[in-house]
Amino acid sequence: MPLKPLYNNDGAQAIRLDSGQQRALWALKEAIRTKKLILEKNKCLCGNQDPCSDIVVSEKDRYGLAISQIICSKCGLVRSGLVFSNQSNELFYKDYYRNLYTTHQPTEIFFKDQVTHGEKFISLLKKKNIFAEIQNIAEIGCGAGGILFPFYKAGKNVQGFDFNTKYLNYGKKFEISLFEGDYNSFLRENSCDLIILSHVLEHFLDPIAEITKILTKIKPNKYLLIEIPGIYNIREAYKNPILYFQNAHVYNFFGNYLKIFFTSFGMKIIEANEQCVFICQKTTVAPKVNFIFNESLSSEPIKIFNYIRETKQEYNSFKNRIIRFNQKHQIVQHLYQIVCMFGWKKIRNIVPIKIRNFFQG
Repeated sequence: MPLKPLYNNDGAQAIRLDSGQQRALWALKEAIRTKKLILEKNKCLCGNQDPCSDIVVSEKDRYGLAISQIICSKCGLVRSGLVFSNQSNELFYKDYYRNLYTTHQPTEIFFKDQVTHGEKFISLLKKKNIFAEIQNIAEIGCGAGGILFPFYKAGKNVQGFDFNTKYLNYGKKFEISLFEGDYNSFLRENSCDLIILSHVLEHFLDPIAEITKILTKIKPNKYLLIEIPGIYNIREAYKNPILYFQNAHVYNFFGNYLKIFFTSFGMKIIEANEQCVFICQKTTVAPKVNFIFNESLSSEPIKIFNYIRETKQEYNSFKNRIIRFNQKHQIVQHLYQIVCMFGWKKIRNIVPIKIRNFFQG
């Protein structure tokens, strides 16, 4: 008996958006409707020949877009059922992505958050005793370049690449070398000691092809640092699973999958966790990779579905407790206000002020 989707395609948003983001969402929907942005079917990276057995965990994403989220029945990798074509994808990140997912304009808060991320990466690299041997650093999908800023301040040579001009121009004020466009046309082969992909791998239309290209830019025995929002971290980071699913995430990874993914390229894993932050070391020769699979992944599909279902149940239970508490609170508030309206000052005056303030809202 097939598993039913945990979220139906009702078109409802699951995330709060400000007025600017609402306009951006409308513009995105209109671009999809008018075929300015073209959606195509998405396949799993394991080469699954029986996608009819795949599990649809959600018929929509968090914005209410009719883009299903599918668990591969062979390897457990969660993917968006529809993705933008190559040309549409570049246009999406240039003109739509930041407006919907963050803000129309880069802010000081956004940049500082990126800087904090960069500082954490430096601490991790120092902990692994490899920071000193890293000099030339590139970040793909850098936004405003805040992650690179602490590396720059530490005397490293840094370069960042993104498609959004507004965010790049914000970072350039801090004298960081940032470039608009595809990294592949800027970076020379064997030129980087470290390439950073922070919340980027899950956005690649073809992660196998992109990692193959990226590895040519890294010097032998040097490093790739990856951070993504792991599936098994939904409970801690998102609480509500539907907030995790978003159209921009082409693939949604988990720790065990990434270990197999990176070792398939002959990389040595220096750091790995379920958050998922990985540091991988390039070997001298990277093998050609056509698909990603290992028999150990066979148990993941139902395991992932159950994890998402249980997380949804936990969230709904918590939400219902909050709703019941608020309802009881409102009832008591109304009763207290009625008592005060009838001038029962003696009762009101003997109630401690903290409790009165609570009841009065």
